[in-house]
Amino acid sequence: MNNFDNLSIIIPVINELANLKKLLPILRQKYPGLTIIVSDDGSTDGTRDYIAEDAKTTTTPLIYLERKGNEFISSKNISDSLSEIFYSDKLKIRDTAGLTASVLDALLICTSENFAVMDADFQHPVELPGNLVEKLDDHTLSVAHRKTLKDFPPHRKLMSLFGNFISNSVLPSYARAKDPLSGAFAGKTEFFANMIETKEDFGLEGFKVLFDFLKLLPKDSKIANVGYDFQMRSMGESKIGFKQIRCFYRSVFDKHTVRFISGVLVLMVCLLIGNYLVFKYGDINLSTRIRALGKDYPSVSSAFRIITNYGHHLYHFIFLYILVIGYIKKRKDMIRLGWTYVMVQLLVSIAICGAMKMIIGRPRPRTGLYDFKHFSGKSRFRSFPSGHTTDAFSSAGVVWGYSRSYILSIIAFIFSGLVGFSRIILSSHFPLDVVTGMVLGFGGGLIITYIRFRKPETRRKSYGQDKNKSS
Repeated sequence: MNNFDNLSIIIPVINELANLKKLLPILRQKYPGLTIIVSDDGSTDGTRDYIAEDAKTTTTPLIYLERKGNEFISSKNISDSLSEIFYSDKLKIRDTAGLTASVLDALLICTSENFAVMDADFQHPVELPGNLVEKLDDHTLSVAHRKTLKDFPPHRKLMSLFGNFISNSVLPSYARAKDPLSGAFAGKTEFFANMIETKEDFGLEGFKVLFDFLKLLPKDSKIANVGYDFQMRSMGESKIGFKQIRCFYRSVFDKHTVRFISGVLVLMVCLLIGNYLVFKYGDINLSTRIRALGKDYPSVSSAFRIITNYGHHLYHFIFLYILVIGYIKKRKDMIRLGWTYVMVQLLVSIAICGAMKMIIGRPRPRTGLYDFKHFSGKSRFRSFPSGHTTDAFSSAGVVWGYSRSYILSIIAFIFSGLVGFSRIILSSHFPLDVVTGMVLGFGGGLIITYIRFRKPETRRKSYGQDKNKSS
C-alpha cells in the first residue's frame, strides 16, 4: 500500500457536515498518511464541533480552518507553527468569503510536497486526487475535467461551455486547460504557494481559483488534463450565483479590458445617435440648423469659438505636463502615458485623419456642398473628417483607456463632444465630419492605449525557484 505523506488534500466547505462524515473516512482509507485540510467558510451545521472531536482520535493529520471564526483546529501530529501561520493571516483575507480565498488560506499552511483540491459533495470521485498527483512528476499542474456533461441541465451546460471558452480565449496557449474553471486540480505546494504574492492577483470572492493560477503560470509550464466521470451531487446545492459569476468575469477581463469594452459601448451608443440624426435630418440640413443657433445666439457662438480655438490644445498641455513631470520625478508610468498620447496623436490625428482629409477632399460648409477636390491639400477642401474632433476625442480615448475614474473619463468625453459641436456651429464642418472624427479619434485612442497598458506578461515568473536567494 502506498504512503501518501507527501500529499495534502484541501477541501473548501460551507455547511457540508453530512458529506464530510462520509468523505473523510474514505480518503483516509484510500490515501494512508495524507494530510486533510478542511477550509470552512462559515458553516452553521456543526462542522466545527465534528472536526474538533475527530481531530482528537484520528491518526491521520487533520487541519480545520474556521475562517469566519478565525479558529485553527488540528490533530496532535500537526506542528504548532502552522497555527501561527494561520493566525498571522498573511494575506489579510480572513473576512473574505469565497472558494478562492478558502483555498489560498489553506495552501499557505500546506507543508507536504504536493497538494490537491477537491469538493466535499462527491461530484469529484475519491480516486481523482491520486490520479491528479500522479501527473505532477513531469507536469506543473494537473487539472480535472468532466469527460461528458450529459447529466448537466441545459443551462448549466451552456454556462460551463461558455465559461471555458471565454477563459481559454484570454489565457496564453501554454496555460490553457480543458476545464480552466475546474474545482479539482493538483500541483507542487511550494511552487503555487510562492505564487500567492498578493491577493490582488486573485478574485477572492469567486470560485475559479484554478483560473487565477493559470493566469500567472510561467511560459515553461506544462499542464496535464485528467478526465473523470462526473457524479451528481449527493447533498447540498450549487454555490454559484450572480456574485460569483460577476467576480469571474471581473477576473477574466482585467481593468484595462473592462475600460476598453466600456469605452467601445459608449462610442457605439454615440455613433448610433449621431447616425440617426444625420440620416433623419440630412447632413447638410442638420448642419444648417445648428449653424443657425450660432447666428441667433452670438454669445453662444463666442463661447464655442473659445472652445474650438483652445479646447483640443488643453489636452496637449496636460499630457505634456505629465510627460515632463514623469521625466523629472523618474516616473515610468507617467512617461509611458505621455509617449502613448504622442503616439496616438501622430498616428491617428495627424497621419490617418490627415490622409483621409486629403484623399476625400470634401469642401467645408462655407466653401460649397458637392464640389469635392481630391488630393487638393487646400484647407477649404479638408472637411472630412474633422481634425479638431479627431484630436480631442483621441485624447479622450487615452484618458478613458488609462484613467481609473469614470467621472474623469466622462468629463473628457463630453468636453471633446463640445469641441466637435463647436466645429459645426462655427461653419467649419458638417455633422458627419464630426461623427467620423469622434469614431476615428476615440476608437484609435482606446485601441492604442489598451495595447500599451494591458496587463503585462512580465507578471508570469519562474515561481518556486531560488525563492530565498536574496534573503
